[in-house]
Amino acid sequence: MPGPVSPSTSTRPGPAGASGNTITLKTTSITIVAGGYTGRYFLSTSGTDVEFHGNQAIVLVPGLSYALDNGTEAASAESSSDFVFSLDAAGMVSTSSAAATGSGNTLTLNAVPVQINPGAYSAAYYVQSLFPAPLSGPMTISLMPGLLYAFDDGAEVGGSSFLFDVDPSGDVSTTSSAASAAGGTLTLDTIVVHVDDPSSTTYTITGYPNLSSSADVVLISGLQAYLTGASDTVFFAPSPAVQVSIPGVTVTGPSAYSATVQSPIKQDGSSVFKSNRGVVPVKFTLSQDGASTCQLPGASISLIRTSGSVAGMVNESAYQMPSDTGSIFRIDSCQYVYNLGTSALGAGPYLLQISVNGAVIGSARFGLN
Repeated sequence: MPGPVSPSTSTRPGPAGASGNTITLKTTSITIVAGGYTGRYFLSTSGTDVEFHGNQAIVLVPGLSYALDNGTEAASAESSSDFVFSLDAAGMVSTSSAAATGSGNTLTLNAVPVQINPGAYSAAYYVQSLFPAPLSGPMTISLMPGLLYAFDDGAEVGGSSFLFDVDPSGDVSTTSSAASAAGGTLTLDTIVVHVDDPSSTTYTITGYPNLSSSADVVLISGLQAYLTGASDTVFFAPSPAVQVSIPGVTVTGPSAYSATVQSPIKQDGSSVFKSNRGVVPVKFTLSQDGASTCQLPGASISLIRTSGSVAGMVNESAYQMPSDTGSIFRIDSCQYVYNLGTSALGAGPYLLQISVNGAVIGSARFGLN
């Protein structure tokens, strides 16, 4: 018959040793090399209580798995902001994630360039992994591939942020209506609202502090914004129908413009042109509040290649012709006109956009072969 079980603690060989009533964890030191990633990160051993930046020497228990999060702390059905890496009994690091590479006792974070195109939005914005550093204007940032990230317009309230994914190859995607993604570029969808301030009351609207006059302000479409004065704050979703106010200041949507593409580009997106033709005339007509108008405000063109190895926003230097003035449409016979050079674009599908005051008011699709 077996004898009584000893009360002393025992353990199989692994990440800890035991003697009597004491468990002693084994430890090993690993190095995390940040590489081109300049953001913050967190380890599952310490959660958000300890924020890491740059290269770090970390003491961990071998034989276990750990999670590293990019600071977003979010997950979707397809992706997450963290990845798992493991240490074997000898302290050697391994991971199957595209976000990092394990070699010996070193975990090297991988990084890919992601371009943020804010369009006419000139205020500060934030990517959670780089917080609290504000970003502004067009930016190229280095992020870990294969992870989920959060963008915030600075209001830091429910509805002021959206998630975007950077896949293992560095391509960006999002389901948010606040932005569109193509290749490695995230392009913000903007909207212009009008602020009426007849008595020169000092106010702040998301990203634009201490204003004291009436103004047209570019905000990010679909994200919660705020309007604040000396003692009042209101939150609102920017839209053509918005109308909110604090004492002395009112925010409304602008007049509704809508542009429609004209021949030779078909409205159904089926047009395909030969790239060696040299130029495609781009023409749009304008409606205001549903009625055709020849009172045409200044407008600009943007071009996006929607698929392929070089998908993303196309630099205007690639399609500008001598008859063009930067990205600005000419006005001719009650139409917007732009001569789009095609020789340097290459074959593939493209999306044209026309914008007034930074807001996209019309678009057209076509292909080149």
